[in-house]
Amino acid sequence: MDLLYNEKTTVGRLASHFSQYFPHLTARTRRLLLWLLIAMLALGCCPSIRFLFRHFLKDAAPASQNCYYRACKHPGIDFQQIVKTNVQMALGVVPKELRNEPVFLSVDDTTIAKFGKKFEDAAVLLDHSDHTGHPYVNGHCFVSLTICVPTILVTRGVSRIHYVSVPVGYEMWRKDGNKNKLELAADLVDAVMPELDGRQVVLSFDSWYAKAKLLERLRGYQNLSVVTNVRIDTAMYERRPAPTGKRGRPRKRGARVFMDDFDCRYRMGDYLVGCRRVLTNLFGDCLVYAYVTQSKKGTRRLFLSTVRPSDLRMSCAWQEGRGLRQAGPEDVAFYPLRLYGFRWNIEVNYYEQKLFWSLGGYRLRSRDGIERLVNLVNIAHAAMRILPYVMPNLGNLKGMSAQEVRSVLGKQIREEVFFAKMNRMAQTDENSSRIQEALKWMVSRLEEAA
Repeated sequence: MDLLYNEKTTVGRLASHFSQYFPHLTARTRRLLLWLLIAMLALGCCPSIRFLFRHFLKDAAPASQNCYYRACKHPGIDFQQIVKTNVQMALGVVPKELRNEPVFLSVDDTTIAKFGKKFEDAAVLLDHSDHTGHPYVNGHCFVSLTICVPTILVTRGVSRIHYVSVPVGYEMWRKDGNKNKLELAADLVDAVMPELDGRQVVLSFDSWYAKAKLLERLRGYQNLSVVTNVRIDTAMYERRPAPTGKRGRPRKRGARVFMDDFDCRYRMGDYLVGCRRVLTNLFGDCLVYAYVTQSKKGTRRLFLSTVRPSDLRMSCAWQEGRGLRQAGPEDVAFYPLRLYGFRWNIEVNYYEQKLFWSLGGYRLRSRDGIERLVNLVNIAHAAMRILPYVMPNLGNLKGMSAQEVRSVLGKQIREEVFFAKMNRMAQTDENSSRIQEALKWMVSRLEEAA
């Protein structure tokens, strides 16, 4: 199938794109991984390597099924390289005029239930999203990171700033490992922050990750701010009082602040919001913005933000989201709370990858093989977010879902593999010249239609 490896074919362009993730592998191993990724796009799913081989790879790429299993478990696959490449490619989407806009990161974890008992590192886990009445499942837990970068999207003749959500990578939590989920999350942030040097970065996560062990590691990055949901019983204090001139050590904090002390008058959608600057144990001596939201039922939630609204370099008037676009000067103090909405993108990625990309359908048993196959699925999914903005022939797919982009690319891949196979067969046929002429005519018609 060497006929497919050129800049004019979809397969060739995809191979060039995916090769950047495996620069240190041998040519043979790299090609096996590239065909695995292309097969995921051609078939629209990845329930197992065996499925990909039987329905596509067997005819498209000359290699045995075991070769693809060994490629997934190859020790030369560098997870750090995959994470950095995903971030670099996501930043490549950002146009020059938007390079000063903030970049958003989200950290979370997801559980994948496995019914077999021979999967390495499988453990009994609490899955709060399971609605079958059995919250505890046997499976694997993965910690992941998502990045949102700004692009320009023209809709009905109006240009808006549209944020593209790109999943960065997955790390498996191991029951008997030496790292907990907080440390895995910190490792992911440490891996991507060198690539984001000089940019304003806002990291968001839910209340489970709002712990001192993670926050202490994040303080070393001057360009990183945090917006997080926290427990409602989080201790808050007023700022340090002025010295009284009396003897004794001065107070480090003011009076205790409680949830009921917030005056929730500002309306944000269906919620009433109150805001105060406070000190907390989580952020030490740093003053943070505390937001309390109150629903119609009276339920209250607490959010903390280290983002100073006046320091936020965000062109709110051009944002795609109506809430940010229509905000006025009186709403400046509540901008950081609106940024927490970008965390929802990581939940959307989980939903899409589990439902449409067979993220949990792996059959590999080894820990390393599972982690690498999951990240291969993630690479394919991330490419569907990135390629419409970097490939000119896919420019009409900007703003579409990853599934719609995959459908278009999958059709092109199947057509090219079919023609390449027919061309190879024609070389041994008596009427090869006529078959080749017919194939060239069909290809020209397809190019005109495209």
